[in-house]
Amino acid sequence: MTGGIWFNEFMAKQKPTLNQADVALLMDEFDKRLDWKLEQKLEEKLEQKLEQKLEEKLEEKLGRFPTKEEFYKRMDELMKELQDSRDDRVILSGRVSDHEERIEKLEEAVGMAV
Repeated sequence: MTGGIWFNEFMAKQKPTLNQADVALLMDEFDKRLDWKLEQKLEEKLEQKLEQKLEEKLEEKLGRFPTKEEFYKRMDELMKELQDSRDDRVILSGRVSDHEERIEKLEEAVGMAV
């Protein structure tokens, strides 16, 4: 029994040591965790760069189009021009009709056959 007590006391006083297999196991686990962390960081950076490039391209492409306010303002101007054109056509139509009647009366008075 004295030998067992001595061994337990000796082991309690000893600092734990790692053998080559323990070190290899720890290094392998460290490598795995480091790889995982690096992969996460790379994925985050890649996502950020991709988002940034996408936003730049989208801004570049959409920048050519007018804003909603600009579009509606231009549409209002075009609708006004269209309405003015239609109004002018109605006025001119009445004038042409009046001219046709006058020409027919003149032709009848002069004796020209229609």
